[in-house]
Amino acid sequence: MSRYVEVAIAVGSRRELAIALDRLGIAAELGDEPIMLRSGVECSGAPVDIRVGAGVHGCVEEFGFLIRGTELVLVCGEVDRRRLEPSVVAPLVAELARQRLAQAGLDVNVVREGGTTRVAIRRP
Repeated sequence: MSRYVEVAIAVGSRRELAIALDRLGIAAELGDEPIMLRSGVECSGAPVDIRVGAGVHGCVEEFGFLIRGTELVLVCGEVDRRRLEPSVVAPLVAELARQRLAQAGLDVNVVREGGTTRVAIRRP
């Protein structure tokens, strides 16, 4: 039986997250009120602040994010966790880092290849 699992990610704001998801090409539904994930294959829905449809990066079920203060929590079906951690979580963390470093005035380049994500940082 599948169940929803959570993976925590540091985030500064809803706007920061929306920009990062957009830069990663991930279309998401943001709500002012919690949005329910629709029931998955083997699990019931869960409330999230941001919902992403099934099929993104090969996931079977919808997934979403909860914003808890400065922590962003990925909420996904157990069956999708192995897909989403490398394909969504790692690039999202790198993109959030890129945004923060760029705001600090540093030149930042995110490189994704061979299943890895690297963030190269240089002083201008």
